[in-house]
Amino acid sequence: MTNHRPQTQPPQRARRFPRHARPRVAAAIDFGTHGSGFAWAFTSEEQRPIAERRLTFHMEWIDQPAPYVKTRSALLVDGGGAILDWGFAAARRYKLESRGGAAIALEHGFKMRLPDGDPAAVELVTGYLQELYRYAVERITGEAQVREEEIRWCVTVPAIWRDRERHLMRRAAVAAGMPDDVRRLLIAVEPEVATQYCQGHLQLATADDEPDEAGDWSMLVIDAGGGTVDLSSFRIDDRGSLTELGHASGGPHGGTFVDRAFLVNVLAKRIGGDLLQRLQVDLPAAVLEILDNWERDKRFFDPSRGAPFNLPLPVKLYQLLSQEGRLSRFAASQQGIEEPIVLSNAEVKAAFDEVVEPILALVDEHLVRVAGQLDHVFLVGGFAQSPYLRSRLTQHLAGRAAVQVPPNPASAVLAGAVHFALDPDVVIARKSPRTYGIATNLPFEDAVDPPDRLLPGNGNGQRLCMDRFEAIVQRDDLLPVDTERKITLFPVSDTETELELVMLGAEAAGVPRYADEPQVHVLGTVNVPIGPANGRAAADRGVVLTLAFGGTEIAVTAVDATSGHTLQHRITFASMGRGGA
Repeated sequence: MTNHRPQTQPPQRARRFPRHARPRVAAAIDFGTHGSGFAWAFTSEEQRPIAERRLTFHMEWIDQPAPYVKTRSALLVDGGGAILDWGFAAARRYKLESRGGAAIALEHGFKMRLPDGDPAAVELVTGYLQELYRYAVERITGEAQVREEEIRWCVTVPAIWRDRERHLMRRAAVAAGMPDDVRRLLIAVEPEVATQYCQGHLQLATADDEPDEAGDWSMLVIDAGGGTVDLSSFRIDDRGSLTELGHASGGPHGGTFVDRAFLVNVLAKRIGGDLLQRLQVDLPAAVLEILDNWERDKRFFDPSRGAPFNLPLPVKLYQLLSQEGRLSRFAASQQGIEEPIVLSNAEVKAAFDEVVEPILALVDEHLVRVAGQLDHVFLVGGFAQSPYLRSRLTQHLAGRAAVQVPPNPASAVLAGAVHFALDPDVVIARKSPRTYGIATNLPFEDAVDPPDRLLPGNGNGQRLCMDRFEAIVQRDDLLPVDTERKITLFPVSDTETELELVMLGAEAAGVPRYADEPQVHVLGTVNVPIGPANGRAAADRGVVLTLAFGGTEIAVTAVDATSGHTLQHRITFASMGRGGA
């Protein structure tokens, strides 16, 4: 085990992005499970109040069914995995060309596979970001008359993504051609940046109030997207700075999971689960056609209206049901109607409730964590357009908070990400989502530590307990941005040419005593090459690691303790088990 001496530095607050070093344009990419888009603004807009900033949204996509701020998060690939098209155009070509038996596939939903570390998902995310980035750069540089290197970028991630997933997103974005510079490529948390969009909405709503009254709010934002639902709460002071009230939370309860519930619990009961599985393999275009029609109608679902859903039955599915003698069973499931697919309000409501009920539970958990009255609760994201989700959430919070849906809720994250790219310093403090720590040897306590943890062979007379968990920051600590913690590492032998720090994490409240407890996970390792000893004593080969917390990513720097020179280092994030990040 590498020896170390932990040191705690008082939180420091400094402007990370000096105005003179700022680029001319701030741009954002909202990469979503179902749809993605980009927007931008000149950096001079930072001087304006949020509500008055002029943002440019791209609304014209190839093969779009209607003007919209996002295109599909989809790729059309050939049998070898080469990208043939992307976005709405990919979905349209797939419907047309797959009917001719072409060896092509429509890849979608790959964002939700990225946290698994699946190499195929990483490749798809990188490929999609590359297409979107090139497209965005061409249009922004043309419209704004700036060079590519004069643009600062911001890419959004779900709040539930941890350090590892955020690191994977940064790597994918850089591999896609985005700048490999933490000052020009920001990672933004979706509900957090949506807070800034909602802040602008409140500025408009309270324009006649006194400045102090209009600028001091507490706010919970519920970002209901396609793949995830994320919650984030902040206190906004009279200067517009944000301090997190309770660390962001969420879960995989976005609109696409309503689609899954529809397929598994509704459609499969009509045509048979085995046939649905075959369709997804042999006739995926038919399934895509059904889901597109479902998507078109589900966003307007309101059980109080009482009208059933009628979805066109794809011709190939009708033929297959007839050939296999299943048409009568299908018709019997909907009062003798063979075509279209007729869905009752009860069936649609049940599909929604599989997702809505967990969302309500998440909101309750977050409100307990905040432990205080919130001034405002906002619902944003593409799923926020659902009248059913709005009504259920409003009923659930009746008497506790009024739910507001700002204009264009599907654009809230994208607009907020541009605001964040304009002023990354707007968030001044965040709550730590977990306890971060390291494994170390600490003084042995006879009344507490078991005998088998006593470090054997210690020659200096000090009795040490092996594999203790030493906290660097604790869960729910309020950390000003760039809060620094320093750890000095030393080699234990002359043969060591690299020092390694293993970062541990624990989700539960409190600090674990031992590093090998079940709730402790390896988050990742920091490795610093130090070269051969060349006659230097171990005490002269120390390295000071500085870990900066409070941002959307953990920043690490390594400095030679003797010379003061900055050293190269690499961070490797763990993927599963005790290594589950």
